[in-house]
Amino acid sequence: MPKSRMHGIRLNKKQEEERRINAVKDVRNGMSIKDVAKKYDVSIFTVYKWLRKGDLSAKPRKGPTKLKDEEKLVRILEKSPRDFGLNYDFWTLKLIAYILDKEFGIKYNPRSLSPVLKKLGFKYKKGKRTYVRDDNAVERWVKEQGEKLFKKIREGYKVHIFDESYVSYINKGKGWMKVGGGIKVNPKRKRFAVVGGITISKEGITFSYSTYKKPSLNSKDIILYLRKVIKDEKTVIVMDNARIHGNEVREFLEENGVEFVYLPPYSPDKSPAEGPWAVLKKRLYSKIYTDFETLMWDATRFLRSISKRVNDLTYSVKRCGEPWTSILSEVFLPFKV
Repeated sequence: MPKSRMHGIRLNKKQEEERRINAVKDVRNGMSIKDVAKKYDVSIFTVYKWLRKGDLSAKPRKGPTKLKDEEKLVRILEKSPRDFGLNYDFWTLKLIAYILDKEFGIKYNPRSLSPVLKKLGFKYKKGKRTYVRDDNAVERWVKEQGEKLFKKIREGYKVHIFDESYVSYINKGKGWMKVGGGIKVNPKRKRFAVVGGITISKEGITFSYSTYKKPSLNSKDIILYLRKVIKDEKTVIVMDNARIHGNEVREFLEENGVEFVYLPPYSPDKSPAEGPWAVLKKRLYSKIYTDFETLMWDATRFLRSISKRVNDLTYSVKRCGEPWTSILSEVFLPFKV
């Protein structure tokens, strides 16, 4: 059907533009593309075309302005979310939709914002991080320490892999910014610390954790956590080479007769303990927190639930490959891995 008609009625140019603007509004307010196409008697491809053409200047204004709304949006996004009272370093689609509602009174579906941002010269990007890793050392570790851990599981030991993490407002280190530009990251963001780990034994997989209302940890905090883990049971501790896992922690474990294994350097992919942190942060990144107490409460509530998420814990172990895949074969699970 020609674009100049709707339900059999011929439209003039003004009516066509009004139809396009109304359709774009409907999508941005949450209506599905399919429903919008049906409502305005066009194909879904036409709706997508309208969205690409659609701009913020088509939205209703309360009065005359010196700048177009697109220009206002650019001015906002060239600043940090922190300049608007949001404790984040990068602009995500959810944050942009939030600020549009707050500053303009315009409600957007975050998923419809990407074409608008690209048109305004913004790009979703992330800084690169480089690790110096010895793959041969990793292979030797898998063979030598993997055999040791496998044997310990068979002998009835528990293997506890732990790590620490920090929870803050920060998003993924990735956000919308001007092409060719960058963004200043606040190094002193508010955060709290968590130490936690996965325990593997013949009986199954469990997760334990401790939270600390402080922005950084030291060796004494790690020892406090390990006291809870080792108790009187036969346990092997697996940890990375972080500085706070150094001399004091090593001496504590030796004094208590606890065996321990260090992961190979720069090998977070060999640590099952990374899995729960990834799940936690994915949950937190999907929301916007306007106060730190709510962030802490939500994070702690979710940490309590992780022990019951056997599927997630098993995946955290399995994704690390060998030697953990073989070790899982010795573990009782309520389902097939």
